[in-house]
Amino acid sequence: MADTKQKKINPVSADKEVIFHLKSKANEKSARSMQRLFREEICGYGVSFPEIRKLSKESYRYERK
Repeated sequence: MADTKQKKINPVSADKEVIFHLKSKANEKSARSMQRLFREEICGYGVSFPEIRKLSKESYRYERK
């Protein structure tokens, strides 16, 4: 997403890129802590909300170019 070149992006590639960035920011301790809030098993990476917000803003800016 840091790439400044304009290119067409489809939902599948955007999805893979976002998941890649989430996994790179993963925190195992936070993921275990988040799991306690749910009865069933969830797929949580333990990424903090400010990091998710930052990724969201980058993704939106990239998409709008």
